[in-house]
Amino acid sequence: MLSRNELDALKKSPGFLSAYPDGVIKLDTTQTYKFLSLNTATGLWPASQYGKDVIIGVVDSGIWPESPSFHDGGMTEIPARWKGICQGYRAAYPDDPIIMDSARDERGHGTHVASIAAGNYVHNVSFFGYAPGTARGGVASDTLAGIDQAVADGVDILSISLSAEEIDLYENPLSIASFGARERGVLVCFSAGNRGPSLRTITTSIPWAVIVASGTVDRWFAGTLTLGNDKTITGWSLFPARATVRNLPLIYN
Repeated sequence: MLSRNELDALKKSPGFLSAYPDGVIKLDTTQTYKFLSLNTATGLWPASQYGKDVIIGVVDSGIWPESPSFHDGGMTEIPARWKGICQGYRAAYPDDPIIMDSARDERGHGTHVASIAAGNYVHNVSFFGYAPGTARGGVASDTLAGIDQAVADGVDILSISLSAEEIDLYENPLSIASFGARERGVLVCFSAGNRGPSLRTITTSIPWAVIVASGTVDRWFAGTLTLGNDKTITGWSLFPARATVRNLPLIYN
């Protein structure tokens, strides 16, 4: 973190291009593969050979490597073009007295996202309702460092289920970093955010990236219907909380 004086001095340094305020990054997700009706017999999975030899970089809350989703039984060798290594901070800097945050995923979000993109089969397991979206997340500077490292490591695709408050493209660190990744031939995929459904709730609109959204979900939410006579009925709703919906028919079933 820089003070105002340090920032002013940095701007005068040779090679300085730009500086942006560090912002909060939120985690986005919902259940995925079951909702998309993916299966092993037909469709996208077998047609794409399950992404054979594709290197996917996941920038997220970490990973739990012992998860059965990441066992490598029956998988091919790591492509030779991969330049990355499996190494924690403590392994790289054993004499550093500073205790760094672990890359282990204590929230479940990064493990969930990575298992969808590149996980192996786990028999008799359901992911229904796993790892719902949360307001907790990280900061933009850490995300940018992850993107830069993933590109340097030789990934083919970047999966980023994160979002920030929407700002102009030329001031958005995520859009700038993803543009650099595209210049290196890396396909970048972002989530559209967990807000909505209502107008102007897509938090990531980057034209050179793939933005993934869903027009609906197969979940039900508890809701309260208030009638004109102030009588309330509690049931299931497809509308967000505190939604004002008028002139809809009442259907008895």
